[in-house]
Amino acid sequence: MNSPKESNSIDEAIAACEAQIAGHRKSAVGVLQTLFAGTALLVLSVSTFGWLLFQPLARLSEDKAVAALFSSPFIFAILVIFMIVFGVLMSVYRFHLNEVAKAEHYRLGFLRVRVAAHNVTAGYQSEVRQALTDQAFNHTTQNGIFKTKLVESPLPGHPTSDFAALLLDKILARFDIVEKKKDEK
Repeated sequence: MNSPKESNSIDEAIAACEAQIAGHRKSAVGVLQTLFAGTALLVLSVSTFGWLLFQPLARLSEDKAVAALFSSPFIFAILVIFMIVFGVLMSVYRFHLNEVAKAEHYRLGFLRVRVAAHNVTAGYQSEVRQALTDQAFNHTTQNGIFKTKLVESPLPGHPTSDFAALLLDKILARFDIVEKKKDEK
């Protein structure tokens, strides 16, 4: 690495990309820690509430007690809230991972430009320099197997949301949607 006096804009751009990568990785770890803590809290609260509710039900038969336990709206409300929070946290985590990938790509692009700029020998003046600098910052994302998507997932990263969007895409791909014109009289 260059000394501080010899620092140039490419080195500063590389350092900025590395700082951005570190920040997004730290945020992603924080999101995962929050998710694990929330999951532990959910398990603890549901088991505690289930135990408190099951104590008076112990006098009933086992089938009726289990049915009464799972008919409680409180448990279902907690599970629904957990699913929503889980989906939002997974989409935030996925956002951070995408930003890390994008910043890594730009960092590698700056490294390629720096290699091309620092080597001025005859071998680096032609195709090698062009190969290093051409498409160095072209960051395109793929939608996986499918190039076009008709339905975007409302919570990207959440398995059920992604599956539902994929299923709707498959269904809509089989139909041609045509605008029906009204007959004017």
